[in-house]
Amino acid sequence: MFMTYFGNRQLMHREGKWTAYRSMNVDPAVEAEWLVQMMERYLADLSIRNWDAIANLALLARNYPAGESMVNRVTAFVSRHLMSADSIVKLHYAEHFTELIQKYRDQLVQEELYAAYKAIELLLLDVQTAPLVIDPGHELSQYGLKDKRTLNNRAQRGLDELYRIIG
Repeated sequence: MFMTYFGNRQLMHREGKWTAYRSMNVDPAVEAEWLVQMMERYLADLSIRNWDAIANLALLARNYPAGESMVNRVTAFVSRHLMSADSIVKLHYAEHFTELIQKYRDQLVQEELYAAYKAIELLLLDVQTAPLVIDPGHELSQYGLKDKRTLNNRAQRGLDELYRIIG
C-alpha cells in the first residue's frame, strides 16, 4: 500500500486507505528503506520509452527527503540520452524534471543545480527550435497538444517556469 501511494499519506487518506495503513504500524525506518528502493527502481527504469519512471520520480519527490542523488542521476540520464528522443518525450521529461528541481533545489550545490537547469533548458529549447519529431504511437492530441505551435507554447511555459525558479 505504501508503494502504491508513493509514501504519500494524504493520497492514502483521500482514497480511504490511511486508517488501514496506519493500523499496520509500519516502522519509519522501514518506510525510509522502501522510499530508497522505489527511487532506485525508478532511476533504473529511466528510458525514452518509459515515461512513467520520470513521472513516478516526481511523485516520489513529494515524500522523499534527500533527493540530491536522484537529481544528479536524472541530470546525467537527460544529458546523455534525451537529445535523440522525440519532441513529446523531451517535453514530458523537462516538465517532470522541473518538478524534481523545485523540490530539491535547496539541497543541491550550485554546480549540480546549474547542470540540472541547463539540461532542462536544452530540452525545452530543442523542442522549440527543432522540427517536430513524433515517434510512432505518440499523438499530439494524447498530450493536449494540437500542433507544433501548441507544443512550442507549452515548452515556452516550461522555460518561463524554469527561469522563475532560477530567479
